[in-house]
Amino acid sequence: MPTPAYLSITGVKQGLITAGTFTQDSVGNIYQEGHEDQILVEARIPMPKPGQGSAYKKIERKVGDYAAAAVGVSIVLDGTTITEAAIGLTNVGPLTINAVDAAASLIGKSIDDAEAIEQAGVLAAAASDPASDLRGPADYKRDLVRVLSKRALRTAGARAQGKEA
Repeated sequence: MPTPAYLSITGVKQGLITAGTFTQDSVGNIYQEGHEDQILVEARIPMPKPGQGSAYKKIERKVGDYAAAAVGVSIVLDGTTITEAAIGLTNVGPLTINAVDAAASLIGKSIDDAEAIEQAGVLAAAASDPASDLRGPADYKRDLVRVLSKRALRTAGARAQGKEA
């Protein structure tokens, strides 16, 4: 999985709050119990790998407003073949969502494979759990996830190849 971030805290318990937690199952749905009285003092983000690209896409009613839906993508390419992928969803569930199945569906596929990108979008939408509210009905937000996932994957792919995005 590309680009983990490592967070350090200070307080009664000290050290790396994220040590051992950056797995396919834990990302996006993580809550660190026992760290309520500490403060974040460091965030370490490793340098990107060769062939790595990322993108974040969101839809908001106006600048600075909460997004109706948002998708973050990070991929690693070997040529045009996707070797690593991560897709995170926000504002479409009670917590951030790690769209594991959507990301896994991309491994071994070409970033230029429109069907693979569409399938990843469909799987990301299926992973979402949006609520209807003032930003739109749940079905609209779910379709936004599909569309934003495809857009973010295309942007991340272009960036991974050193192209204008």
